[in-house]
Amino acid sequence: MNLKFNKSLKTLTSQFLLSDPSAVSLLREITALEKAKFATQNNLAHIEFISMLHSGKFKRKCQYVMQTSNSNYLFSRSESPSTTPPTNVLNISG
Repeated sequence: MNLKFNKSLKTLTSQFLLSDPSAVSLLREITALEKAKFATQNNLAHIEFISMLHSGKFKRKCQYVMQTSNSNYLFSRSESPSTTPPTNVLNISG
């Protein structure tokens, strides 16, 4: 998409939300549901990761990819002794 189209879309969306309070409520509700869904997916990925650690599956591979309905999780073993992830790695709690 081009920049002009994106700006027009943002302007129209803002105008629509300002003109319709029920749309704002609906957008908040959808956002809350999406956040809850994403949190559940992250929790399942965390459980799978812990399972991999306990089963030893992670020791045999340098990388492991897990796919959910709309996300890919890449687990990678690092040889670095650092406890903090590299700057290019998404770090989330849980």
